[in-house]
Amino acid sequence: MVEVLEGERAPIRVSLAPTHALLWAGRADEAARLGRLDALAEALGALGPFGAPPVELLWFGSSARMVSVSCDASGCGAPRTLDGRVAVEVPTLAEALRWLRSSPPPQLVPEMPWWERWYVWAGAGALLVTAASVIAVVASQPGQEGPLIIDLDTSALPRRP
Repeated sequence: MVEVLEGERAPIRVSLAPTHALLWAGRADEAARLGRLDALAEALGALGPFGAPPVELLWFGSSARMVSVSCDASGCGAPRTLDGRVAVEVPTLAEALRWLRSSPPPQLVPEMPWWERWYVWAGAGALLVTAASVIAVVASQPGQEGPLIIDLDTSALPRRP
């Protein structure tokens, strides 16, 4: 009981003890972070009466690879490896994580025909621009009219004696 006079505030400090659900939720979170599926299933089972939602654990690797495990109050399913759009179920989480850390198989790139390669078209374009430039330079030069011939009529010039 706290007595408070009019116009004053009473300093009250309250420490709440964690509830059963909060303790098991913390254990479920820790188990999920550590990848301990048995402890996670146990914690979710203990949360069952409180409406524990199903949990999907995901581990991400390189180049669109990941491992997925679904857990609920009844337990955890088998781990699945996901590579792009292909999902494969594996027996253990350790095997799935080992697959995740391994390097992905090389992607096979089909051989491209020579006429679809970028450098073929770049070379053809450069050749076409060069040819057009040479034609433009040659066409802009004045035409050759032949040798210059001067014909002088000397009959109209005065003669010296």
